[in-house]
Amino acid sequence: MDHHPLGGGPRRTAEKPLTVSQVADAWNRTLRGLGSVSIVGEVSDLSHARSGHLYFTLTDGSARLQCKAWSSTLPRLKVVPSEGQTVVLRGAGDFYGPQGKASFTVSQCEPAGAGALAEALAALERRLRAEGLFDSSHKKELPLLPRRVGVVTSLEADGLADFLRSQRLRAPGIDILVAHSAVQGPRASAEIVSALERLDHSGRCDVIVLLRGGGAAEDLLPFSNEAVVRGVAACHTPVVVGVGHQPDHPLCELAADLAAHTPTHAAECVFPVLSELDAEQQALQKRLARAARHVLLHQRHQLDLKGHRLRNAVHLCVMEETNRLQSLDRRLREAHPLTRLRKDRLKLGRLNDRLNDYHPRFGLAEARHDWERLSGRLGDAAQRRLQSETDALAHLAQRLDSASPLKVLARGYSLVENEKGNPVGSTRELTPDQKVTLRFTDGRAKVRVEDVHRDG
Repeated sequence: MDHHPLGGGPRRTAEKPLTVSQVADAWNRTLRGLGSVSIVGEVSDLSHARSGHLYFTLTDGSARLQCKAWSSTLPRLKVVPSEGQTVVLRGAGDFYGPQGKASFTVSQCEPAGAGALAEALAALERRLRAEGLFDSSHKKELPLLPRRVGVVTSLEADGLADFLRSQRLRAPGIDILVAHSAVQGPRASAEIVSALERLDHSGRCDVIVLLRGGGAAEDLLPFSNEAVVRGVAACHTPVVVGVGHQPDHPLCELAADLAAHTPTHAAECVFPVLSELDAEQQALQKRLARAARHVLLHQRHQLDLKGHRLRNAVHLCVMEETNRLQSLDRRLREAHPLTRLRKDRLKLGRLNDRLNDYHPRFGLAEARHDWERLSGRLGDAAQRRLQSETDALAHLAQRLDSASPLKVLARGYSLVENEKGNPVGSTRELTPDQKVTLRFTDGRAKVRVEDVHRDG
């Protein structure tokens, strides 16, 4: 007993034949069992179906394989296969029984040798970066509002149309100077470098924009050419690169002063929206006017303050000088002999008046009258004070007698004193068997507390 060649189990001596469908299914399972594989070959018999699918044959001269790429897969391919192109495909095989055909379904596609090319570009990037060609210190600022913009691209490029459309919407008054060059193919690198040099050396442009729309990876290779990268870095004029779509990153982007995702984005980076710029200018003018008014008011306030201080200082200086002059004038007048003579006469007159006031003939009668008046007032005051003190003493004696504890005791009350002789004012100060003294109006009695009862 041996095994069936299709893996269906042990083969019996009398083998049962398989149907065509069984064989086709077995082949299909075998091909799918290989999983995802990579195949290299040349594209031929290319055909686009109305459904958007792509059909072609991959051959190496000795064998042919039918291939298909679904319309949903095409946008994700690095490169779309073209007639006569040598490519590396990745995908899975299958066998379609109803037509009896084996085919290959493509999931990835890139040009043959793309791996080596990618390594070469990576090595070039490392070398140029080590030279400092991509350093941020070399980057130049773009002008806010350029007067003329130079564009390096093909006159037939879709990217140029997108760029100009955005420019007309944002800043229609700015001049555009286009330097034509090929943007793909063997001549593209040299023409791009030449166009960059012409615009840069002319001195007529404030900004240079290098443009190209999207495309296959090999179509964008001129923009990673070393000569183009160095040409971008060598420009004295600020350079903006807008090549391909957002996933595309040619090396010239690293040397540019600004890298845009697309040609339209490049226009947005280069051209301000004039209406917005005008509004911003008006806002800045208003802010400047407000700031100027603020500064003017502040300076005016400072001037008023300093003027006020100056006036005060002048007034103070004048007052000080006036006071000094008045003091000197007063001292001068006082030092004059006639002034001193008048002062001495006045002083002598005042002394004479005072002397007359103290003469006995003027003061004796007045003194006698004052003595009589004061003697009468003193007698009256002494009599009134004596009567007042007598009345007050009688009143105090009456109050003292009425407040005496002995008066209370005389009415039948007694005073309880503890062992220290202090009055007991509450049952809370007494305990059973405590000895206390009862004080009466005519004597004392020693007693012992048998029990204590508190009201409430």
